[in-house]
Formats: sequence, C-alpha cells, structure tokens
Amino acid sequence: MNSQRMVRVSKYLARHLRHAPEEIGISLDQHGWVEIDDLVRAAGAHGFAVTRDELEQVVAENDKRRYVIEGTRIRASQGHSSRWTSGWSLPYHPSSSTTGPSGAASPRSCRRGCCR
Repeated sequence: MNSQRMVRVSKYLARHLRHAPEEIGISLDQHGWVEIDDLVRAAGAHGFAVTRDELEQVVAENDKRRYVIEGTRIRASQGHSSRWTSGWSLPYHPSSSTTGPSGAASPRSCRRGCCR
C-alpha cells in the first residue's frame, strides 16, 4: 500500500473508530472494540473499500500506535470523542499528572506541595 493510501485509511479509522462510528452504522463495545469484518463491511457499504490486510498494515506501521488489533477486533487507542468512552478507563488519566500540556503545575499538585 502506498503512503497516500495509508494516510487515507488511517484518517478513515480515526473518524469512525474515535469520533463517529454511527456514521457508517457500526457499534463499538464498552471498550471501543468492533469486529474487523463488521468494519470492513460497513466501510465498503459506505463507499470506502478497505481490506483486513490494509487495516493490519496501518496498525503495524503507525508510529503513534493509534490503533490496536486483537484477534478479530480493532479499536482506536487514543483520542476518542464518542459517547461510549464515558465508562472506559484510560491507562493515563490527566488528574494523576503533575503538569499540564504546557508544563504548568496543576492545582492538584500545588495542593500536595509540589509548587513550592
């Protein structure tokens, strides 16, 4: 698969595994997983033909590890905005961080005395 196709597939996955699965009629489980066959079928039905091999290549070659395949299922591993994520526990939680994105100390860390 050429690099342009890889980018197109990756962006398609981002849109439909992270933000809008309902646009192509797929349902993610409580942890964001969907059967690969269901995703391939739904994508094709909505004008975006993609193969399992292409999905596997995008997952394997994505340097930011944005997607995960486990057995017959696939999911996005970061950056969700879909409502299903409300009950999902991420491995990193912002409230456990001592600094924000800009490096500024969080109010929580200041209460613990880290800002002195």
